[in-house]
Amino acid sequence: METNTVKKLTVSQMALVYAGMYIGAGFISGQELWQFFACFGRKGLLGFLLSSVLMALVSGAVLSLVRDGASRNIGELLTLGRNRWLKRLVTGLQLLFLFGISVIMMAGGGTLVEEWAEIPVAAGSFLFAAVLAASAVAGVEGLVAVFSFVTPLVTVSALAVSGITLWRTGFLLQESGSVSPLIPNVLVGAVTYAAFNLFGVVGIQVSLEDRIPEGKNFSRGLFLGALLLFLMAGSMIGAIAAVPGAGAAAIPMLALSVRILPVLGFLNSLLIGFGMYMAAYGCITALLFQLQELLPAVRRRYRISAAALCFLTAICSLAGFGSLVGMVYPVFGYLSMPFLLCVVVKGFRKN
Repeated sequence: METNTVKKLTVSQMALVYAGMYIGAGFISGQELWQFFACFGRKGLLGFLLSSVLMALVSGAVLSLVRDGASRNIGELLTLGRNRWLKRLVTGLQLLFLFGISVIMMAGGGTLVEEWAEIPVAAGSFLFAAVLAASAVAGVEGLVAVFSFVTPLVTVSALAVSGITLWRTGFLLQESGSVSPLIPNVLVGAVTYAAFNLFGVVGIQVSLEDRIPEGKNFSRGLFLGALLLFLMAGSMIGAIAAVPGAGAAAIPMLALSVRILPVLGFLNSLLIGFGMYMAAYGCITALLFQLQELLPAVRRRYRISAAALCFLTAICSLAGFGSLVGMVYPVFGYLSMPFLLCVVVKGFRKN
């Protein structure tokens, strides 16, 4: 009797999905890269190099553990020993952070809509939520398709805007100094940036358990994805640091594209919106995947649960995009460090 087998990701899909996990929440607007790296000038580039290496190494350990059936439960995956209360705490933190990233992406989407449609941010956030709710029912299959389609578009856009900006200004990166009390220097920025990104994508990685390839396809896809992220983020950090005042904008990459050509700003805002949508989609899918494990009612009422979750994030997003980035990301970066270290230990033990 034949059984249906899930197709493994190809090398190119692996690279695009890996990059897509990080682009929306940690890259595409430029606000995250400004607060963690670009404000420190040239040192910010070295800081991101450290972050990208950390993300690739820990992601490799997480993905291989998930592929080999370590656990579908976040608490089991990110802890050592048998302390069930600690496992529940970690699971709760992961769910809270996935929700927090979704809220931030909703706020970013609302800000984009306000920029171009001249309607209130709240209305833009709820419009963004409605689109997300309509598509979230596709689950993991839709997630792979969205990442594979959107990642190349937003990457090319970011590289183009950054490249033109640096060609015009020259590679003269200005150091503004720390803009967040939680990120006092570039080393702290590099480590906390890697930590919050890694903690944020663990849920997405678990939801891909049956699709993670093995052997050379896995290592090549991981390497290409990490290289893609480094080229994209490096150029964005350089461009934001080279233009005085760019980091002060709510969405720095939109400000840079408008500076080049207004119509380019409109097109780039669409792609930035796609990137935020991709990040929110990944987090909502991962959140629903975990909630189904904890609450069987979510599985039975998946569509209603997806819609309710999307609109709850829209309500919470009214706190504002920039302020949420500067508060939520660093806090979860600090909180997640010991648990990510547990993953690394597990990875070494397995090998």
